[in-house]
Amino acid sequence: MKTLTLSIDGMTCGGCSSSLTGLLEKAPGIDAVSVSHENKSGEVTIDEAVISKGQVIAIIEKAGFEVTD
Repeated sequence: MKTLTLSIDGMTCGGCSSSLTGLLEKAPGIDAVSVSHENKSGEVTIDEAVISKGQVIAIIEKAGFEVTD
């Protein structure tokens, strides 16, 4: 397991972080998710044998947010 710490722009409220958390939790290979719109960040614990950092970023960007790190 590896924990990614990502800077995420575009979240404006708790609903944004909540919906992004739910979306990430559904993806195979993601073990834990913590997203904060206040801090514009997210921590995602992944199983690198199943999902890559690039795939996690793609999920976030497809949801309409921008990973800036």
